[in-house]
Amino acid sequence: MTNKATCDDVLNYKSERYMIIPVDLRLIEVSFALDALDDYLELLEKEIERLEKIARAEKDSVFSKKGLSWNDPERQRADEDYYYKVDYLFPFFFRGPFLVSLYALYESSITEIAQLINNKQKNVISLDDLRGSFLERSNKYFKSIIGLKLYNNNDEWQRIQMLSELRHTVVHANGRLNMLNTNIRKKIKNWEKRKIGISVSHGFIVFDKNFTRETFRIVSNSLEALVNRYKQLYAIN
Repeated sequence: MTNKATCDDVLNYKSERYMIIPVDLRLIEVSFALDALDDYLELLEKEIERLEKIARAEKDSVFSKKGLSWNDPERQRADEDYYYKVDYLFPFFFRGPFLVSLYALYESSITEIAQLINNKQKNVISLDDLRGSFLERSNKYFKSIIGLKLYNNNDEWQRIQMLSELRHTVVHANGRLNMLNTNIRKKIKNWEKRKIGISVSHGFIVFDKNFTRETFRIVSNSLEALVNRYKQLYAIN
């Protein structure tokens, strides 16, 4: 079998019977990046589990010492250190940066798709010409100017908006609740009450395994669907 590239966007695989199978490679980098983040998330969760086991072993080692009473300072310190690591340190410093990377990929992908469509439609107005937050501008641009659906459903859009807010808390406040404005603090408190995997520990916002995985799934599905809608809108014949 021989391969022949007929254009920058499509590779045609040509068999001995001269059957041409088109493979659309446009925006393939988005899929590659999502796959990489998927692998990264799996690795960091394994690392969190490994570190939790080490922390538990360190605590158990102190607890197993003979002659220590229940209120012994060494025992209390070991207990506090363990829960500090497990409840705050590991979930925040591993999953927080992951969510930041996930949002960065979402924003850069939306920007690239908007630019590609803008170039094809030769629109006078670009995404940067609009006012508001990135998500506000993107929603308005895709809906009113491009005429392409940006997201699949309201639940998906709400999670993406939530991700944007959480990214802000990590990047600009290092996840510290007392450094956020009143409006965002209220949102964090409401999300915590809903028990969706967001909580506050030692004054910092932390994310559990299921919330992080589910957020990745939602954002990944949203981007893949948008890429497919773009390809359908500008199909290569």
